[in-house]
Amino acid sequence: MTSYTLSEVVQRKLSEALLEDQDLLVSLRRVRLAEDPDRAGLYRCQCTVAVRRPLDPETAELRQLDVSLRRTDDGFEAFDLTGLEGLADQFE
Repeated sequence: MTSYTLSEVVQRKLSEALLEDQDLLVSLRRVRLAEDPDRAGLYRCQCTVAVRRPLDPETAELRQLDVSLRRTDDGFEAFDLTGLEGLADQFE
């Protein structure tokens, strides 16, 4: 099974959106990676995570994320993601 790790940047973005690392890691294991044609050795994928609402944790909003990854010695590291923009503003 392929191993996935998250960079500090990705961990911070998840934390700001009140997501746990596992939320993204589980989703990454379910999708197929595609090598970025413009940058050799880098990969991209789209995955979906359920973002829980802070005042109503039983409901969630599905968000599609675009994740950038690079190969490591034992798998892949997610080093950037988009799709969580604007969530931190909702929680203030």
